[in-house]
Formats: sequence, C-alpha cells, structure tokens
Amino acid sequence: MEKVHLIPVPLGADGTSTLSVGNAPYPLGCLMAYARVHNDGALKAHIEFGRVTPLLESGIPAFLEGLDKHSPKVFLLSHYIWNFKQNEKFAREVKQRFPGCLVIIGGPHVPRRPAETGMFLAASPFDVAIKGEGELALAAVLEVIGESDRHGDWLHDIDLQHIPGVAFKDSDNQVIQGQGAVQPRNIEEFPSPYVTGEFDHWIEGADLAPVESNRGCPYGCTFCDWGGATMSKVRKIPLERVLADIEYAASKKISTIGVCDANFGMFERDVEIARFCVEMKEKYGYPKVFGYSNAKVAKPRLLEIMDILWEAGLTEQAQVAMQTVDENILDNIERSNIRTEEYEKMISFYHSKNMSIQSDIMIGLPGQTLETIKRDLQFVFDRKVLAITFLCQVMPNSPMADPEYMEKYKIKVDENNLVSSTYSFSEEEFWDIYYYVACYRFFVRTGIARHIFYVMQLDYGVKSSEFMDKWMRLASDDQEEFPLSKRFINEIIYKKPGFLRKQFAGLEWSNDEVKFIFDDPAPFYKEILGVYSKYFGVDPEPSVAETLIKSQTATVPNKTIKTPAVVEVPHDLPAYLRKLHDCYNIEKSRGELAPLSSYGPGKVEIYNESPRWTYQYNDPGFEIPTFSMKTNLDIR
Repeated sequence: MEKVHLIPVPLGADGTSTLSVGNAPYPLGCLMAYARVHNDGALKAHIEFGRVTPLLESGIPAFLEGLDKHSPKVFLLSHYIWNFKQNEKFAREVKQRFPGCLVIIGGPHVPRRPAETGMFLAASPFDVAIKGEGELALAAVLEVIGESDRHGDWLHDIDLQHIPGVAFKDSDNQVIQGQGAVQPRNIEEFPSPYVTGEFDHWIEGADLAPVESNRGCPYGCTFCDWGGATMSKVRKIPLERVLADIEYAASKKISTIGVCDANFGMFERDVEIARFCVEMKEKYGYPKVFGYSNAKVAKPRLLEIMDILWEAGLTEQAQVAMQTVDENILDNIERSNIRTEEYEKMISFYHSKNMSIQSDIMIGLPGQTLETIKRDLQFVFDRKVLAITFLCQVMPNSPMADPEYMEKYKIKVDENNLVSSTYSFSEEEFWDIYYYVACYRFFVRTGIARHIFYVMQLDYGVKSSEFMDKWMRLASDDQEEFPLSKRFINEIIYKKPGFLRKQFAGLEWSNDEVKFIFDDPAPFYKEILGVYSKYFGVDPEPSVAETLIKSQTATVPNKTIKTPAVVEVPHDLPAYLRKLHDCYNIEKSRGELAPLSSYGPGKVEIYNESPRWTYQYNDPGFEIPTFSMKTNLDIR
C-alpha cells in the first residue's frame, strides 16, 4: 500500500531570514518529532515523513514543481500573524496543482471559538484545522489517514469528528467540528525537534533557534493570546531537554537563542538555564544573544538572570513590558494585577547595572487617547527607557477578540486586524496618536534630538512630550517660520505606512527624501531651538545653543563631518550627560544638577565608523536600526 507523504511547509514572507521565517519551522518540527514516535513509531507504516525546511513566499512555485504529482499528499502548515497570508496563498496554489491533497492548518491563528472556527475554515482553502496545541491531535488525524481505505478521493472522505480540537470539511465541503481543543497536561513525552534532527539539514549557522522551557501563561491580558495559552497553568518542559536544546543550538553556531516562555524568570530553574547558556557561549562561542520575554514581577531571581545575561554579553537591552501606565487602560485590558511599581523596580535595577532599557508601549488599547500616549512616552523618557511601540492587533484567540468584549469597548479593526478605533478614540484620532508616536521615534528612538530634549527639560523645564506636541502642529501652521520641520512632518512623518510599518509605527526614508536636512543639519537644529523660543519662551544662552546644535549635528550622518572626528563645544555636554547617567528619573532630578551653562568647554568625539554614503533609513518597527553616529554622548 502506497504511503501518504506528510509535507511540513514552514512559510514566511520574502525578506525574512532562515529560521526567522516567522519561527514557523519550530512548531512544525515539534509536531513532526512527536508524530514519528507516537505509539512507538506506528505511523511510519503508513506515513512518509517529509523534512521541515524553511520556505519563503517567492520559493513556492519551485517547491511545488519539485513534488511528485501522483503520490497522496498531506501538507502541514503553521498559522500565525507573521505568515497567515502566505499560508493562504500556498494552500490555494497547492490545491490547484494537487486537487486530491489534504491541507492541515494549525497554530495560534486558527480560531478556537466554534462559530469563528467554522467561518474561518469555510472561507479558506484549508481542509483540516487543528485548534490549540497540535501534537496529540495531529497524531490522531494521521492514524485515521493511515487506517482509511484508499480509493478515489479518499483523503476527503475521512471522518475526524471524534478527535478533540479538530474541525474539517467533509466530501461535500461542509465544515464539521468535534469536541473543543484539549490542552495536553503532560508535555514531558514530547521530544525536541532539535535533538531528533528535524532541522539538521539546514540549521547550521541560522539566525535564531526558538527554545521552549515551559508552556502557558497565568495572566489574562486581553490583547494577548501567547499561543492561546493565556490564563492557563504553566507546564514545564523537562530541564534536560531544555539544556540539550540550548547546547544543540550553540554547537550549530546559531546566533540567537529565543526562549518561547511567556514569563522567563518565573521559576527558580530559569537561573540555571541562563547560567547554562553562558557556559555554552564559553564552550562554543555561541549564542551571541539570548532573547526572552521576561516575567512581569521584579523578583530577585529575575534580576539575577538579567545580571547573568548582561555580564556575559548575551543581552543588549533589558526589557520592561509595560504597554501603558494608565490605570483606566490597565483595568480595561485586565492587566491591573501587574503593578507599575514592579516596572519601577526593574528600571531602577537595570540602571544600577548600567543596562540600556527598552519597554513595550502599545497603540490602540481601549481607553487610550492622544493624552495617554503622551504620558506613557513621557514616563519612559523620564526614566531613560527607549520605547518599542507597536499597534494592538486583535488575535483570533485573545480575550480581546471575544465579540462581547469588542462590543463593550467599541473596538473596530482594519483588514489586518489592527485596532483602528475604540470607544476612546475615533479612526481620525487614531492617526493623531499614530503620527505622534512616529514623531517620538524620529526624535528619541533615533537619537536625532534626544540630547536637546534632556537639556531643555532639565535646565528649562520643557518636557519632551510638550515639545513634540507643538512641533507636530507646525504641519498645519500657516506661518513659514520653520520650513524644514514642516516639510519633514508632511513628507516623512505623515507618510502612509504599509502593513509591517503600520504595525510598529515604523519610519523609513530614502536618501533623496531627507538630504534637505542631513546634508547640513545645523539649520534644522536651529529650527528646533526656535520652536522652544516661540512656543515656550525658552531662549538658551548663545553658547548653550551652539553646544546643542554642534553636538546633535555630530550624532547624525551628514556631509559636514568626516569620521573619526572631535568637535569642540563651548560647554562639556558629555560631562553633563555623565552626571545625568546616575539620575533614575530626570524629571525628579530637575534643579538638582548643575545646568549645562555652568560647564566649561568640552569635546564631542565621533568614533570611526564605516563610511556613510546614504541617509537612507528603514525602521520596520521592532528593532532599533542604526542611524545615529557613535559618539561619547551616549548615556543610559
């Protein structure tokens, strides 16, 4: 009897890298690893297991062309926010080429609520949908396939309704659903796809290796699904498997190990995991980076873990996943059980260790307004924390996707399920929030005016949020006093984003679009100081203005400075910023530090870098791309 070919297809969008194809190889590898050993390997009698190989969207035609046209096939896809469009495209093409095949879809983007599951499957090119964790359900589906009579279009005649968590289309294309998904209690029997060799044929030198230490999350934040495991008991992966996975990744020279836990640092053993990762770096030279989503409570072991990773050079940014500090919004998203004081403790500890810090700030939460986002961004600025900003996307299995919740908070979404309005902001007001966040990214995230903001807030009492609010209004100002600012706002800040850039409020510009500023940045910085003068009545002494203009000009790529270089300034801004380094909260430090005008002459050092031939900048959002030059002005 001819075997059925089980073909896992980890798809990603063009432009992504090997294992970073949306992380799709890892879950498919877990499914294949367990299916091979299920019931002592009984499935191998009927199933020919394919290999888990990352595939970009552009590679779909060649991939399909290389498949045998006659053997029965089951395609396996992992569905999430990073590849759901590619999965649908693939499934439609594969159904045209192989009409008798079966396409099974699983992953967090498959809706779990029965009504939504039915609509999802009916409108899609998929044949079978597995809800929740898929190891046991997939093995059960493959058992039915292996035991079925093989004649005609038999793959579409199988009955799967007895399998928990499975929905499928019958031979009449009607959606049939069985029991709800069952979360496996014991995950210790699930083998690792790394150790079983699912990725051996391509993973050497890959960018990223996801590693599970546990599954589940005890919190119920409404915007989150974390694989559909919110408000669930956390189940541990055996420590031996975790450590073996880390050593495997290190031995394969994989740059980044990304821990898939929702709250790394929740358990005492996480300290041991962090220490083991350091040992592997010492032994193999890898990994270079340890990625994680840390626990939300600043317990001593979490801070110990951060110290371990920081000292070993395995993390460059400490994390504080706040989303917002507004109490009303926190209540709306059921996150009020995570107190802001915990984040304050983390920030204070990270600063004491000289760590640079990032924090998530989410756009589109119910209760949010332009004023709340200003306060959130001011909160992180005051604490010298850089914000990672991203839009709230309604995940199919998040509490926020519940129709009653969406109705209660009047949530509307766009074609990509990104929130576009709620009871607290209209669609027009959403764009006011969005563009203000883009303004923050421009001035603070890139460092283009961060040092001016520090001095103007500390020495003259003007907060960064107050300045950005006034600066944004220049776009509609009839006066032509600030032409460079007006042009940049209208042509760059207000540029309509594509999906990825919208998702993270990212920025991009070409060399030609911004050379009117960066060919000679000094006039732009004079405009910035002019805004302070006109709207806030603040006119720094000429020597202070000269220091700020020269110093900020030195931090951005421009044709007026050849690196390495030393720029002499009337006041020692690097020394001023070193004093600021020890301030936990710059707003609370106002009046305690000597003003910049009291400092004697100083020097801004611009370190040697690769030649910059362009000002082009492409910030899709999540990472911080390099735009500012390396200087002695950096503080944490």
